[in-house]
Amino acid sequence: MPKIARQAISKRVLDAAKLQAAREGRRVRLWDVEPKGLGARVHPTGTVTWFVRYARPEGGEKRWQTYSLTASTDRTDERVDEASTLDHVRKAAKAALSRIERGRDPLAERGAWRTAKSVSDLFPLWIAAPSPRGVAKKESTTGEYERLWEAEIQPRLGSKTVASVTPLDVRQVIAEVRATPGERTGKPRVVLANRVAARLRAFFNWCELEGHRPKHSNPVNTKEDVKPEPQQKRALTVAQWHALYGALATAETTGLPVAPALKGKERGKPKTPRASRAKPNARAYVLKQPRGARGSYAREATEVIRPASPVAVAALRFLLLSGWRESEVLTLRWEHIDFTTGQATIDTKTGERVMELDTVHMLPLLKGLPWRQDTGPVFPGRKAGKPLKEIRHLWYAVRHAAGVGHARLHDLRHTVASIALSSGNTLEEVGALLGHQDPASTRRYAKLYSNTVRQAQDRTLSALLGTPVQPPQS
Repeated sequence: MPKIARQAISKRVLDAAKLQAAREGRRVRLWDVEPKGLGARVHPTGTVTWFVRYARPEGGEKRWQTYSLTASTDRTDERVDEASTLDHVRKAAKAALSRIERGRDPLAERGAWRTAKSVSDLFPLWIAAPSPRGVAKKESTTGEYERLWEAEIQPRLGSKTVASVTPLDVRQVIAEVRATPGERTGKPRVVLANRVAARLRAFFNWCELEGHRPKHSNPVNTKEDVKPEPQQKRALTVAQWHALYGALATAETTGLPVAPALKGKERGKPKTPRASRAKPNARAYVLKQPRGARGSYAREATEVIRPASPVAVAALRFLLLSGWRESEVLTLRWEHIDFTTGQATIDTKTGERVMELDTVHMLPLLKGLPWRQDTGPVFPGRKAGKPLKEIRHLWYAVRHAAGVGHARLHDLRHTVASIALSSGNTLEEVGALLGHQDPASTRRYAKLYSNTVRQAQDRTLSALLGTPVQPPQS
């Protein structure tokens, strides 16, 4: 390479070069003294582009390469533009030269970056891919992932390449999601931000397995990015559970009035769009309009109370006893139950699992159903061969009659788990009872009963001392 005349590039030197380039109608090239290899092209239009010149061994000889600092790159520490100061340009050049000294080829890496896959290219493929255990994701799961992708992740990370996403990028995304107030509550969305962090971590793990990122380069740090969620007491007491069980018996024999949550303000129509579309499982829950009534306010509707649907009652009773998820109960089929072994194969959100059935309450309940068959849904709906769609109308009436109008159907699962833990069962036993794959899913239920650890301590000391431990006298 011929000897190059170098000089300390300054604003005055650049201004003089711009005048020369405009006067002569050609580009003027400048070389800086430090760092060695940094150069600038001054165009007749007055534009300045910066580059680094370096030698790359090829075939026993040196081949000189020009790496532009002004061109698009995924490395922000090496990117400069018209607004960049001379100090920033020199720092960017030193960063590129440092990579070259370590044996890297920034020009080749830029070419690979330009053809790399973006997050928008790969995230939909990850949603459609099977889980790490090889089980196909359920439709409800993929629907939730797509909702998070479209609303939270794509607008913030979609344009970035998978290989260029840094921990700082992820931290900013999660912080933005968390800081955005919820539409209904107006509070920070801590839970949603944690869900986004979990999905991103799973996505980048998949990218590593598929070769789109280096191994052990996941940018999501669960310890820093996941924040504690607000704890809510979602488990019912034993007395509340018994109140629900008694109210369900009343619904089965005499019937219950429509819950206030499903009564319209004037016409007796459900308040929520979902409830207005759904048909009540219990034929009793109807607001009968007297004959001759015309208009919205002609007469008050007369509520007719009748026994609830036996299918809905049986499904809700099984839910109270089992602690299963609502979807697992409603999709249970006769051919999946082995009455000899007392086991049932159910379709959970983590795949098929074999669940044990209690021989005192659950199995007799199923055996005593008058519509028992060899095949088909255990809790059939109105259409032949189809399972019951929902039991929420009955649930609202039962919980209102039991005085626990705040309870959700899923709280029954929390209740069974918490009572099982407080009764002395281990986490592994309760996890098998609920069908959990991850012990961490079961561990969170132990927080709902503060005396669980105390009872474990009492049993341990009783075993050591041979006598029951007496509580301290106050």
